[in-house]
Amino acid sequence: KQFQVPAPPRFLQKVIRPPPRPPTPSVETPSEEDEKRELAVIFLQQLLRGRAIQNMMQEGKEKRMELIDELRSTEALQSEEEKTNKELKKKARGIQRKQRMMQHKEDLASEMLEGMGGRNVGQMADFLSKELVRLQEEQRIHAFALLAERKRRMREAEESGKRQVEERRRFEEDEIWRQMCNCHQEPWRRT
Repeated sequence: KQFQVPAPPRFLQKVIRPPPRPPTPSVETPSEEDEKRELAVIFLQQLLRGRAIQNMMQEGKEKRMELIDELRSTEALQSEEEKTNKELKKKARGIQRKQRMMQHKEDLASEMLEGMGGRNVGQMADFLSKELVRLQEEQRIHAFALLAERKRRMREAEESGKRQVEERRRFEEDEIWRQMCNCHQEPWRRT
């Protein structure tokens, strides 16, 4: 027997580990005095920038003062015109509102009248259709009554004809009977 080297397992794989991470850098904390000084510098920079912007605005305002005065004067005129325009618009809106309300009232009144007229016409049409149905039923019943009356008369005529025939036959039979009786009684009377 020969010695065999065992085969490595099929699913076994080598796990590769990632390299270790470098240490997190740290920042030295400044002293309280340095921090206060830095905040004071930032505040001073903000003040200086704000003041510079204010100065620029003031210089621009002084340069354009004539334009500003002109705009103010036209604005004053425009404000008076706008006031009169606003008042006219208010009056116009009020008049329009009143007209709309009147139109709405007229529309409601006409709708009510049309509704009432429509209801009356509907009721009238309903009444007429029911009356037509009733009249047709009455005519049909009248026709049936006439047919029944005609049949009754025909039966009565038949019965009266039968009765007359029967009475005539009875009369003849009675006559025959009487004559027969007379015939049989006469020989007895002669004797």
